[in-house]
Amino acid sequence: MTLGKTALLSVLTALPFTLSMPAALAEEGAAATDDWLIYANVAKGFRSGFLQPGISLFIAEQVGLDIGNGAEPETAWSYEIGAKARLADGRVVVETAGYLIDWDNLQTVISVIPAALGAITNAGKVKAKGIDFGLTVAPVEGLEMTLNGSYSDSKYGETVTDVGGVVVADGQRVQLFPEWTVSASASYRRALGSSGLQGTVYLRLDHTTERSLNFGSVTTESDKITQGSVRVGVERDHWGVYAFVNNLFDEDGKVTGGAIQPGFEDLATRLRPRTVGLNLRLGF
Repeated sequence: MTLGKTALLSVLTALPFTLSMPAALAEEGAAATDDWLIYANVAKGFRSGFLQPGISLFIAEQVGLDIGNGAEPETAWSYEIGAKARLADGRVVVETAGYLIDWDNLQTVISVIPAALGAITNAGKVKAKGIDFGLTVAPVEGLEMTLNGSYSDSKYGETVTDVGGVVVADGQRVQLFPEWTVSASASYRRALGSSGLQGTVYLRLDHTTERSLNFGSVTTESDKITQGSVRVGVERDHWGVYAFVNNLFDEDGKVTGGAIQPGFEDLATRLRPRTVGLNLRLGF
């Protein structure tokens, strides 16, 4: 988990919001000692408005739908405060950050022809608040364990409709925002005799809750995803051999929402099936 200015930018770029200019840092304050860092950031992001595609305007006029000539510019203010602490002679590192992102005129897709042709409108005010946390523990030499996670509470502030019905509802979770993401890992490294060889073991688990994706009033939703990976290897200064297993549990859930066309909802981005392999590293 990265703190400070880079954490703020990572929060902004992880959201369904693309900055068209660098985030302008409005204020930054920090207090630090050898073992503690406390900081606060305020930043503003911006995305330009644009005109509707001509085909969308033409079809909307034929069906009597008012989509406007284009979308208004979108802005977002982000406020973040966090802390990082090194404890037990550096064997324990704890970090956390809380943030609030306040959008105005968030741009969203509406349907002109459901599941076929869209346009862009503004969804008004949107708020997202959440907490990021991280814990790293190194109880004995060669062993390091980590736990990281984030909780996000994001809601639209008004209802938007199109020809198919409600696109987003007041109080609905913002699309692409999972409520929880959590990861845990453990790595262990140990010398194998006096030959200079090192044995390594790495385990990782990741869990993400559902998230929705809207195309106008057509909404699809991903699955909860839990995946694991394992890597075991032997290495020396300039080479290493590692056996690995990715997607340990053979997770087959939808990473993104399914296809928007009726009858094809099960077509979605999914993880690669469980994969077992061998990596070779050579250095010169």
